[in-house]
Amino acid sequence: MGKNYPLVAARFATVLVIFCCAVTAQPVELTPPKLDFGSQVVGLTTRLTVTLANDSPKPLNISNIASTGDFMVGGTTCGAMLPAGSFCTIGVLFAPTAVGARTGTLLVTDDGPDAPQQVKLSGVGTPVQLVSISIAPSSPSVPLGIAQQFTATGFYNNNTTQNPTPSASWGSSNPGVATIGAGLASTLSQGSTTITAAFGGFSASTIVWLVGSCVATSGLNTPQKTTIARIVPASQPAGRRRMEVSHDGR
Repeated sequence: MGKNYPLVAARFATVLVIFCCAVTAQPVELTPPKLDFGSQVVGLTTRLTVTLANDSPKPLNISNIASTGDFMVGGTTCGAMLPAGSFCTIGVLFAPTAVGARTGTLLVTDDGPDAPQQVKLSGVGTPVQLVSISIAPSSPSVPLGIAQQFTATGFYNNNTTQNPTPSASWGSSNPGVATIGAGLASTLSQGSTTITAAFGGFSASTIVWLVGSCVATSGLNTPQKTTIARIVPASQPAGRRRMEVSHDGR
């Protein structure tokens, strides 16, 4: 029996090591341990989620959920107590305040053995940039002699718009039909021309049709009638004086 003691002890130690390793698994875990939001335009917000799991045999009491940097807690299904064997989710918002790499940490304070649980947060803020422009009105028909105001609109990657009309570069493909400056087109003759606006490396264009005349006419090429009245000279006998009326253009 004494001769087999080292072998029995070795087997017991092996079983003991296996047993110890099995019970050291994290009973409370916040995953994933790192959360990368990628690139986001300054002023806009992105939302991702993490999961808090309670694999311990007892309820987990949560006292606080907070974040640092350009990151905010954006809603959670976690209450003040997370039952044993259950999980909840936490939303994290990334709203960069500046261009470049941004970092932060999500912290969950509770009565778990490894509190507070943490998730490393990262993202990159990108600048607000113009992505396209447009011109209005589109393809108008303008009476000859009438000035037409065009407006340029710039669209940006933060879902905003601006009016660059005064500072845009304007042009007309047919200056004999219309010229343009600061968005105001002067019409010169009948025909068509393409109006173009360029701003911030982008451009937009529209066709303008110059039609007819803006001068209203009534009875065009019709002689106007003129009424002329005169008094018969007084040398004629009284009672025979009369007014003679004639109409010019009859």
